[in-house]
Amino acid sequence: MDLDDRELFTAEKAIMREAAERGPVVIVGWAGFSVLRREPGLFSVFLHAPIEKRVRRVMKVYGNLTAEEAKALVLRSNRDRGEFARTVLRTERLDPQNYHLCIDTERFGTSAVVDLIYQAAQDVVRGLGGPSEEPKG
Repeated sequence: MDLDDRELFTAEKAIMREAAERGPVVIVGWAGFSVLRREPGLFSVFLHAPIEKRVRRVMKVYGNLTAEEAKALVLRSNRDRGEFARTVLRTERLDPQNYHLCIDTERFGTSAVVDLIYQAAQDVVRGLGGPSEEPKG
């Protein structure tokens, strides 16, 4: 990371911590598990899928990439995220101990993934003495 990237990440960490102090918050990204690791209510989820599925999704999202270009983008993203975790967060991004729940999104549909995360998050809230909510459905 160059100096500008480090300054940006310092600001991002401050924002994440402030948001967590204010109350329930969902942070989507790949550094929250590390930045907020000491927060008692942290519930960290890692979503993963086989590269073929990720390539198809990238092609659908971008619309104008070949399979080879999409695969290169996915592999570069994997490499960059891994390097960031090792050099800045001082951990391995794919270490399951960094997460409370890991879900293969190829195995489950979107609504099942949402339901799994929602139910698990409700258990975390109840464990912290927060209000319980009747399960949806």
